[in-house]
Amino acid sequence: MKTEKFDLKNYLSDIKTEVMLYGEFLDRAFVHPEEYFHTSSSILSSAIRNFGYKIVIRSGEPVVSYNIFSDPFSDGINAIYGQEFCIDKIMDIIDSSDSEVVPSRGIVLVGPPSSGKTNIIDMIIRALEEYSKETEVKLYTFLFEFNHNGKKVQIRSPFNHNPILLIPSSAYIHGKVIYPRKDLFNMIEEKNDGFKIQNYYQNATLDKFTLDVIDDLMAYTEKTYSEILDSFVRVEEINFSISQGKGISNIDNMANLETKFINKSYNGDFQEILGKFLPGKTIYRYNGPLVSCNRGVLHIHDAFRKDMPERDYRPLLMLLGSGKMSLESTQTSLDTTIFITTNLEEMKSLEEELTSVKLLDRIEKVPVNYLVDVNAEMEILERDMSPITSRYDIDPNLIRIASYYSVITRLMPPKRKGEEFPSYWSILKRKLYKEISPEQKMFIYSSQCIDPVKTIKNIPMLHPFRNEASKLDINIEDESTYVDKIDISDKAVNLESSGIFSNEDLHLIDDEFMRFLIGEHYPEEGKYGMSVRQLQNIMRDTIASSDGSKITVNQFIKQLKKVVSEGSAVHYWLNDAHILSSCEKDIESREIYGEFFEEAEGSYGDYESLVDVVVALYNGIIKNEVTIATVDRNPEEIENDLRRYMQYILLHSAHNNESFSDILIKKYAFIDPVRGTKIDKPDYRFMKSIEHIIMTYETLPEIDEDEEEREFSPEVATENFRKEIAEKFFKCTESGDLKINKGCTIINSRDSSFVHCFGREYTKLLSHRKEIEGIDIEKIEYAFFLKFNKGSAYDARQEG
Repeated sequence: MKTEKFDLKNYLSDIKTEVMLYGEFLDRAFVHPEEYFHTSSSILSSAIRNFGYKIVIRSGEPVVSYNIFSDPFSDGINAIYGQEFCIDKIMDIIDSSDSEVVPSRGIVLVGPPSSGKTNIIDMIIRALEEYSKETEVKLYTFLFEFNHNGKKVQIRSPFNHNPILLIPSSAYIHGKVIYPRKDLFNMIEEKNDGFKIQNYYQNATLDKFTLDVIDDLMAYTEKTYSEILDSFVRVEEINFSISQGKGISNIDNMANLETKFINKSYNGDFQEILGKFLPGKTIYRYNGPLVSCNRGVLHIHDAFRKDMPERDYRPLLMLLGSGKMSLESTQTSLDTTIFITTNLEEMKSLEEELTSVKLLDRIEKVPVNYLVDVNAEMEILERDMSPITSRYDIDPNLIRIASYYSVITRLMPPKRKGEEFPSYWSILKRKLYKEISPEQKMFIYSSQCIDPVKTIKNIPMLHPFRNEASKLDINIEDESTYVDKIDISDKAVNLESSGIFSNEDLHLIDDEFMRFLIGEHYPEEGKYGMSVRQLQNIMRDTIASSDGSKITVNQFIKQLKKVVSEGSAVHYWLNDAHILSSCEKDIESREIYGEFFEEAEGSYGDYESLVDVVVALYNGIIKNEVTIATVDRNPEEIENDLRRYMQYILLHSAHNNESFSDILIKKYAFIDPVRGTKIDKPDYRFMKSIEHIIMTYETLPEIDEDEEEREFSPEVATENFRKEIAEKFFKCTESGDLKINKGCTIINSRDSSFVHCFGREYTKLLSHRKEIEGIDIEKIEYAFFLKFNKGSAYDARQEG
């Protein structure tokens, strides 16, 4: 097959900039000011939102996830996961800049190493650059153009100022002070009802060189100011560029903020033409990041080194204090959004210096911590380790277990006291909150939201998501405006089927509970613990120490234990004082998938025993995988059985209700989808077959100490279990967690969250096993458990 030759010339033929006369620019700006009055903050805001968004629910908190941070420019190579709350804070600061009278604040991203600070700014800058290239986005600056005898000379100001700044803010004519720029803006705003020109443009000034050129032209050509603009000024379209430093500056040393200027000498035609219009004029060239960043972004990496002299950040002080920079004994206005990235130690050092108070007063900190969402951690690990893992046979649970451990090391214990809870919280709810274990907290943070629309509609009136929603034209009460934007991670775990919460716990854990939990330690939680980079190092060491083919979770756990045993002298992140000092008491004893943990075992910040917690979680995963692999039937049939059982439970309750039996039987009767006959009585044989699998004896009534001990029959236990299942159904429907389609029964209603609400029972049904070719699955599980946890005991059993 013949392939066409790639024609680069034609492909790039449309890449050119637009040039127009100054009068034409003013005419356009007058009619469509929204296209020509950009500030660095407004175009940043537009650039980020331009590429679209999703809505994610994290621990009961809806938040906007902007698509640019998934790196659509490079197929996700530099994607950022799980930092939506940090980015939301950045967006709030950017959005508020244009409405403030004072100059823009500096935005300081503070966090531990490898938490993603620089990556966030890189994505914002990339979005800014790409957005400025889109046809509907127009950015303009100006140049001076001189023509003589068919020859042309152009002089550009390096600042790329908006051409509107050529309109004087004030002028003195015929003994009277006038305000041309203000008068123009009033006319534009009156013509375009509802449009408000940003505060920056009201009094912003040009650089001295540009003003000198205009003054010289007026002196030597005897033209009026208006004629100068028409004759010599051309308006030119520009694009931001990282590589060329147009509108974007990246530096790693505050001392580099100093601006330099040099005389630029020209010969030949240039000097001849320039001499005709500007005789004796010296051309200056300005250099420095503050010059390049005008109208865009200034990013200062690792800004605050220890004992940094004030002279290094004095230019930044001036810029944040006045919105201007010093230049040739004068000043010029800059329109730039300043991002600073620094680590925890550097920020602490700056805050302890008395000379830095003025700077601290002009910057706003945004925490960028390690992730506390396992799903996002897995996304990062899968992406970054793919070049290595693609060459090996990797245990499918390795990424999940590794992420479990890294996240669980970052969590902090709840400290909220009784009086800090809402008055309407029950004693049980408060108790659960105060005693929540690390693995439970981890699962809550990464849990799957059962009903995202309900969560969004029920957020408090002053929740920040409401403000962001209004900017995106989202009507929270009208789900059609956002339901297609809701994003649910396929890695998220259903709390019901996680196996580490009781039924009572699940009733107590609602969106408000989760929001309290995730907000309690903000912005401290995630500052410490294992970084994803440290985790990657351990995984690389695991692979390096393997046989070069199969990489198992067991090998990773072995390597992890080795690292923990080496201690904080070798691995800095093992210094757990920040967490242990915050623990008021040790965690309660508990059981995790059959593994018993004594009081204080597996506590927050106890990195050694948290390895055992993760091992227990892994055993639970393996148990489910082994049993599900031997399920008698497919999951859809099992779900149908559970739905049928639930319908029979309701009929059973109806028949036992003496007062309203007839009404309730009619309500819960259904048409059998297989036989097509009406069913108004429970099938007790079928119910017992299901209860044999899913029923537990936790529902047996407690015996009073003063009451004479008596036996409870299996019938009593079964009846208690049926009541509990019915109560669970009614609670779920009353809360809105379970939705049944109008006119449908549980059996034929598929647009519901039935499996989420009854995940525990569904998992038990799904895990119901049969013996295969005489192999007892229970014995397989036990052997696997011994092999994994007690290798020597397993080997001894084999020898026996």
